[in-house]
Amino acid sequence: MSKNQETPDRDESQTSSSTQEDSDATEIPANRGDSSYSFTLSQLANPRVEVNNSEEDDGDHDDDDEDDDEEDQDDEEEEINDRFTAHWTGPYHPDAMRYAYEHNISYDRSGGQRIFNLGGHTSNFVIIGRSGGTDMAKFRVANRAFDEETRQRHRHDTELNTGTSLVGDAWHLATRGEKLRTCARHRDFYGNDKRGCEEALGVHVTALENDGRDENGVVGVKERIQAGVELLKRPIGYDEQHLELVTELESLILPENEEVWNWQEGIKEQYEVRERQQAVADKMNAEMDQHIARWE
Repeated sequence: MSKNQETPDRDESQTSSSTQEDSDATEIPANRGDSSYSFTLSQLANPRVEVNNSEEDDGDHDDDDEDDDEEDQDDEEEEINDRFTAHWTGPYHPDAMRYAYEHNISYDRSGGQRIFNLGGHTSNFVIIGRSGGTDMAKFRVANRAFDEETRQRHRHDTELNTGTSLVGDAWHLATRGEKLRTCARHRDFYGNDKRGCEEALGVHVTALENDGRDENGVVGVKERIQAGVELLKRPIGYDEQHLELVTELESLILPENEEVWNWQEGIKEQYEVRERQQAVADKMNAEMDQHIARWE
């Protein structure tokens, strides 16, 4: 039996100590880099400069109007607002900082700033370097590339066997495949822990029935054996709760590939189950710590 239960992967998006944006501003996903978008990302180094020619008049207003209409139409075609569209509130938005770190880019005009991750298991992003101001062209290009990479990842990783990665440090970034694989891993973990606790419990119960002697005839302290029985019963109950929650969460993930799936409600329901998972894990770990402390 492991002392501490494996907890669901929390959404941990930490920003610079000087500035932090609200992570809820992002509707759903963001994600890691994809080399297939290197052309898009190259624009970060050389963003398109829009020149204002309003003071120049060549007399050909009709052609100008047609060109403007075509540009507006192109902008409308490029503008996508779907489940995978993230509206970053600024360069300190958690997903924007993660993206800049993973792609080794800067939103700074001077290019003198860089983002580093000081964390280990979790993310702790900090910004190093003097600011020259935010280059909004770079920032918008990165935001759009971020959205498109998210769409591609979700198109390609939909099943248990379409990838190997698990949910990262943020649930809203995860593909359907990552969520299913994470559920499978949690089911294995809690199932194995439950079986191990049940086997150990059987040994303790037998020792009590044998008047405090274990299976080898060694006399133990009956009080400590009884405490061991109580200690083992608790995680078994918590493991059962976790297994039920994993099944419930999985049932909310499976419909994601259906056309009629309401992603706004569906993701919200998934988060609610994950909050209950975390509450069970926290309660379990706190109780285990208390019981162990009594007998140390």
